[in-house]
Amino acid sequence: MCLVSIMPVMCDVNIYFFRTDEPHFLIIAYADRERLCTRVFRGSLVAVLEKLDERFFRCARDFVVNVDKIAKIDKSNYHLILDDGSSVEIASNHIKTVEALISFRKNAIK
Repeated sequence: MCLVSIMPVMCDVNIYFFRTDEPHFLIIAYADRERLCTRVFRGSLVAVLEKLDERFFRCARDFVVNVDKIAKIDKSNYHLILDDGSSVEIASNHIKTVEALISFRKNAIK
């Protein structure tokens, strides 16, 4: 199943991140009740980014993260720690951008 074709259905899902797996496959991590679940779909990060809103940012070559789920940034290891305790990679050149996005999103939510 192609992820982009079901994106409208998934808009209400509590998505944490997308990660490339193998060529043309994506892993989506999402909250289902109180646990983090994953599913594999055909698709590309570029195609998914075109369908996502401003909550999502491509933080590394293989990852798109939901900025609202970031709890902290581990600058020494180049990881974003999410509010469920999981982590995703971040490219060193995106750290300042993610810090600004987190600040902007927190102020916009207030």
